[in-house]
Amino acid sequence: MFAFVPPLNDIYIVTDDRSEACVDKFLSKYADLANASVRTDFEVRDGSSYVETGTLTNTIAYGLADKRRSFVVYFDSAVSGLKSVIVCFTPDGKLVLGLSIEYDENSDAEAAHVLAMLQAEFNVDLGVVSLETHPGDAYDWINENLRQA
Repeated sequence: MFAFVPPLNDIYIVTDDRSEACVDKFLSKYADLANASVRTDFEVRDGSSYVETGTLTNTIAYGLADKRRSFVVYFDSAVSGLKSVIVCFTPDGKLVLGLSIEYDENSDAEAAHVLAMLQAEFNVDLGVVSLETHPGDAYDWINENLRQA
């Protein structure tokens, strides 16, 4: 029997601060790092190839070492009400930071609140709330809307 998994509202911000401090600040506040910090089997998809990075520390360092590297890392959340935590390294040197919450008819206001909180916390204007959206697609959408503005 299959269990119903509710859809997720993904909340993303974009920052130019592609630094270890920024990633650490985000992950230490939102991600459940208990399992991630002891794993030694991290592998990321960078472009069309897979790269074995081993540890979480090595994975973050890999993303920071070259601003053209592009990949996504997903984490469980340490915060009640949040379902997942997402860090996306973009190919143009930015970070997309994301949080997911369960979607229902009342979650739009909560998602807007989380977006505003992230924007203030990371001092950014760029952000989006979208239903079940890959961070790369969210980033493309944000960039497209900036060009049209």
